[in-house]
Amino acid sequence: MFHILEHSVLCGSESFPVKEPFLDLLKSSLNTFLNAFTAPDHTSYPVSSKNEKDFMNLTRVYLDAVFRPALLTNELIFMQEGHRIDFGADAPCFNGVVFNEMKGATASDFSRLWTVLIRGLYPDTCYGYNSGGEPEAIPTLTYEDFLASYREFYHPSNAIFYLDGDLPGDKVLPLIASYLDGYEKNDTPHEIAMQEPLPSRRIEDTYECGKEEPTENRTHLCFAKLAGRFDDRKRLEALEVLRLYLFDSNEAPLKRALMQTGLVKDVDFDVSAWRLQAVVMLTLLGTEDQHRGKLLDTLRSAVNELLAGGLDPDDLSAAIDQMEIGMRCRSEPQGLERAELLIRSRLYGGDPLLYLENENVMKELRDAIGTDYYTRLVREFFLDDANTVEVVLRPDPEKGEKDREREEALLQKTLDAMTPDERASEEEKFARFREWQETPDSPEAKSTLPGLTLADVKRLPEKTETEIKTCGGRDVLFHPCFTNGVDRVALYFNIADQPLDELSALSFMTQLFGELPTENYSGELLHREYKRMFGDLSTDVIPVPEPGAPDSTPLYFAAVFTALSGKLPEALSLAAEILLRTKFDDKERIRNILTQTRENQYRNICYSGSRPAAIRALSSGNAEYAVRDAVAGVGYYIWIKEFEDDFEARADEFIAFASSVAGRLFTLARMKLSETSDEYRDACFDRLAEFPEGESCACEKMKIPRRSAEKEAFIIPGGVSYAAECATLQTLDTEECGDMD
Repeated sequence: MFHILEHSVLCGSESFPVKEPFLDLLKSSLNTFLNAFTAPDHTSYPVSSKNEKDFMNLTRVYLDAVFRPALLTNELIFMQEGHRIDFGADAPCFNGVVFNEMKGATASDFSRLWTVLIRGLYPDTCYGYNSGGEPEAIPTLTYEDFLASYREFYHPSNAIFYLDGDLPGDKVLPLIASYLDGYEKNDTPHEIAMQEPLPSRRIEDTYECGKEEPTENRTHLCFAKLAGRFDDRKRLEALEVLRLYLFDSNEAPLKRALMQTGLVKDVDFDVSAWRLQAVVMLTLLGTEDQHRGKLLDTLRSAVNELLAGGLDPDDLSAAIDQMEIGMRCRSEPQGLERAELLIRSRLYGGDPLLYLENENVMKELRDAIGTDYYTRLVREFFLDDANTVEVVLRPDPEKGEKDREREEALLQKTLDAMTPDERASEEEKFARFREWQETPDSPEAKSTLPGLTLADVKRLPEKTETEIKTCGGRDVLFHPCFTNGVDRVALYFNIADQPLDELSALSFMTQLFGELPTENYSGELLHREYKRMFGDLSTDVIPVPEPGAPDSTPLYFAAVFTALSGKLPEALSLAAEILLRTKFDDKERIRNILTQTRENQYRNICYSGSRPAAIRALSSGNAEYAVRDAVAGVGYYIWIKEFEDDFEARADEFIAFASSVAGRLFTLARMKLSETSDEYRDACFDRLAEFPEGESCACEKMKIPRRSAEKEAFIIPGGVSYAAECATLQTLDTEECGDMD
């Protein structure tokens, strides 16, 4: 219900009677964020802009949408965003924006696993429901219940307003007040219930897989329990410390023990804390139920061995170091992230600053090292089976067909329950709906939307300072700004001379960096040093968009890391160690990572197929998208699948390629260097001497021959399909203009 409400309030309002004010605003706004999202226990409508008039415009439109929506008098909005029966097709069918969105979103195995799990964990609270909506339930919702839910929950007494930034308080507060003045205070409580502990239980279910796909070793086992209240921050953050220490890579001790059995494709441990009661879950992916006993015995044995020797204080400290960097780095717009952190406590009546102030909890976590605090948590969550929900999720090639049959049966039952007059009324309503959808908004309605004039916009863009520094005769692009004690360093290596057919292999290498040992670090030691030095280290193959030149693109291999300012020299050395001296001689480790990558890539394509479909379609005539397809799209998945299916024959060739890359590509002659921090630290870049001089790239841009467009289809399991038809405008006799995006 609340997901449909989120969509529907943005479909016109009393002061702005247009069908899609949200999309119209996107065309004319300077917003830095404009969206809405539904969580299990609240819905958020955030807007932000650095332009004052734009911010006020967006705020006014969103306030009008939330408190004076057109949905109150226009049932057609509910039909569009929620559900309806389409009578215009060859045969009647269910349709609706949220209905179709959730058919796609719930098709993945992870989504199904989570849906089954929360029903078992939270049977008595709102958290037991899929907040996006279950497709089979959506067609049962009525417009009357929809309106009743809006009137009960979309009341100012049930709202939290959060303002952040150098905003015009003398303007925005009266604007908010003008929308609240007509309401009486509502004291009806909407408290979120606590879930009482329940006995351990086992739940079995299925997820959809393709009819031609094998089902062996594709069962998922998940073990989960409630972890504690939102306000026990030390406990929840300590569980995150243990996740980083014990499961964060294939070399983490408990994940390594489980992976070495050869009975599981991947292992995931997650702390999901964005709710009244957090949950921890251990998921064994790609196995069989018959291996359950062996895997649990292996886990207990590894835990007991770990406890017998004592948790390593250096590993605990390294995990806390990495968490500290993450807490210092805020994503943009930072106000939105602060709002989310505030809601994480305030929504439940807690201290608004609980998750905004970090120094005390970080000190508590460090002080707990050397005590039995972490040991007790390990025993509680890995050796005590009380109050555990176990989910067994098996692949079912017939599930998709069964779901379709249930949907058709519900549709037929709905139609059979209609009298002839009711059927005629519904068909007439659908005809009105189609006419409403296809009728453009009138110029008068469009004119109600606020906008900006050229006078409201600065003539020149806001300048981001970039200083050219010199280190050892090499340029460093320095971007001075406040970074809260965390530096971001980027190493860009020009690889425009690499063949397109080698880019998938190069992209797979990015999955191996930091996971395989190096010449000077064992896998276990590297796992520790990685967390001690980096907030994150990402490696990626990135094309640079080149307007007007679809057949060519600048192409770089990027290595980007964040580190505390005082650790920058050591972090740069560790980055060099990983890039230059990773050892690619362990076939079994490579095979494990290949399997994990294939599963993740396949899942991403099935879950969010519109993006890979568009990239694939564009790849035929555009160099940038040909690269994107090869390194992260359908083309990459095809390469990964073929490599795994023929691993023994291809492994040596890949190892030889990977071993040759560092000396050829990761060289000073190909490098561009960038640093973002509050202060330039010249001495840090002395460590660049660890990179070989090498030879410069033979060209500045990668060129690809344009191939003829093809029609392709890839079969995925799921209730919805994704289609993309694309053209590169530069190849057409079309003059580009500003509204082409």
